[in-house]
Amino acid sequence: MKILYAGVYNEYLNPTERNYLIMMKNLDAVFYGPGFVSEDILKKGIDNFIQNNDGFDFIITTTFSFEDHLFEKYTTFVKDFTKYRYIFFPKKHLSYIKTIKDDILKINDTNIIYIIGFDPYNIKKDFFNILKKKNIYTILLGKQFISSIDNLKTINKEKFSKSVNDNYFNFINNYDNKIISFYHIIGENEFKYNALDNRKYEISVMGVLYNNRKNILKQLKKSNIKLPSRIYNIFYSFLNKIGFSPYSNIILLYLYNSIFQYNLFNSKISFTSGSELNIPVRKFFEIPAHASLLLAYPCNGFEDLGFKNNINYIKLNNDEDIIDITTSIINDKVKAQDIATKGQELIFRHHSTTARSNQLKNCLEAIQANNYNGSFWKNGEFKVRLKND
Repeated sequence: MKILYAGVYNEYLNPTERNYLIMMKNLDAVFYGPGFVSEDILKKGIDNFIQNNDGFDFIITTTFSFEDHLFEKYTTFVKDFTKYRYIFFPKKHLSYIKTIKDDILKINDTNIIYIIGFDPYNIKKDFFNILKKKNIYTILLGKQFISSIDNLKTINKEKFSKSVNDNYFNFINNYDNKIISFYHIIGENEFKYNALDNRKYEISVMGVLYNNRKNILKQLKKSNIKLPSRIYNIFYSFLNKIGFSPYSNIILLYLYNSIFQYNLFNSKISFTSGSELNIPVRKFFEIPAHASLLLAYPCNGFEDLGFKNNINYIKLNNDEDIIDITTSIINDKVKAQDIATKGQELIFRHHSTTARSNQLKNCLEAIQANNYNGSFWKNGEFKVRLKND
């Protein structure tokens, strides 16, 4: 099985894209696109590259090689892209992305796997015309993880509420057989192994302050419970607002991630939620990977992903319980350590780059045999649905 990965080589705040590259290497993929190859090769085009490599069974590509609206205002696109990412090549090479996209869409005899690397509730409706093509499959959340916005009664509490839509929800209800149902991937280098008893912070609230996280953090700050500082978030946001673009500076980007990881692997407990959208955000996976005990409001499909209350995570029922439940967890050291350890085992076994590589390989083999009929999760196991089942 020959795989071509067509994308853009960059460093981003979220390590998911980097982990996808590791997954591609595990599958012996060949890389093409800005940053992966020279400008001379880019000038000759992806068709020439494919021919020189005697063709591929699959082309796997990403967000930036497919979206037309990114090129409606090309200068703005380049500015926004490089504001939050460090690139390893001259900015002018980004102009080749549209050529890659246009050429890939002309290919009908090769299966294309498209990785959607952004919020499934914020996708333009006309974008799905591409995904409906017979030879295109999509890596993103399956329908067991997505709700209609009509069922999200408290979505108005989030700042992003006005931009959410049901475009993806409507798509997967008709094309779930074309979805490879996973979203996040945890690199083996992200796993930490220090015992809870050796950690300096009792609980942390990491990442973007969605409504639930913000409320929880406010209550925790009123208590004597020891929390890591979030001053670095404020500092980086300030630098970004004044135009310094810290996320495009490789040193500052690595520093941010180092501080983030330090705070997380020094937290005995870490709280998170999937926002009012109830989707499986990355924090559900990276908290247990860092061997912190996951305290959470479960999202859609949480049990299907393998999470079990009081076994590998602890469920929070309401904001008001946060102080009592944190104190209870801290006081029962043996149980807390056991839950944290089991949480890490779940992520390593089913949601790491090695696991994702095997899951994707199973999907590709079924697609190649013209027998793929979608995928889903059940009791922590990734399942491939076959046409002849």
